[in-house]
Amino acid sequence: MKSKKQLLTPDEVAEMLHIARKTVVVMAREQRIPCIRIGRLVRFDPKDIDRWIDNQRC
Repeated sequence: MKSKKQLLTPDEVAEMLHIARKTVVVMAREQRIPCIRIGRLVRFDPKDIDRWIDNQRC
């Protein structure tokens, strides 16, 4: 049995990053943060988000 990959919601990503949910949604729409679109839903792979955070370092 394969383990299910848990995708994050915009609310969960916003909480992780300490920013507003709307900011996360806008960033996803502008392709400034990696996301997965399932119909009209936007979800985030935790590994992609961790990698994206690492790439944002100054």
